[in-house]
Amino acid sequence: MTEKAQSYTYKLAGVELKVTPRYKDTVQGFPFGEDSLPHNHFVIRVQNPQRGIARSFNYYGSAADQENGRKTLNKEETLRTLDCLLSDATAGLMDLNEFVAEFGYKGDCLKAIRIYNECKRSTIKLRDLGIEGDLLYEVSNAIQDQAEASG
Repeated sequence: MTEKAQSYTYKLAGVELKVTPRYKDTVQGFPFGEDSLPHNHFVIRVQNPQRGIARSFNYYGSAADQENGRKTLNKEETLRTLDCLLSDATAGLMDLNEFVAEFGYKGDCLKAIRIYNECKRSTIKLRDLGIEGDLLYEVSNAIQDQAEASG
């Protein structure tokens, strides 16, 4: 029997988000990375209850957590996954040339395009949830403020 995943609710920049991290499986390396270590693969479900919409994102935990058998994320870690999603979505606002220059993918065009397209998908999913434009940055800043406040 599968254990029910813990959900966490955050109020960030006036937006309520319910976030549920669910362990999916273990993968060798990151999908677009050069690391070949095993990592836990999570599906992060983000719901905006005010809109009645939910979207899911892939997230890969650290190799150390996988090695130590950790298959759950606590509230603080889940908030960090949300910050990663916002960071990806912000990168997805760039055009491809800006993206390549910003992240230094000069020699590997196919890899850059694959990662860029994933970032664009994150941008679209967050837009569906009502997080776009200035609000994208406001929510990201609110996460940073919470992280600094908690230590």
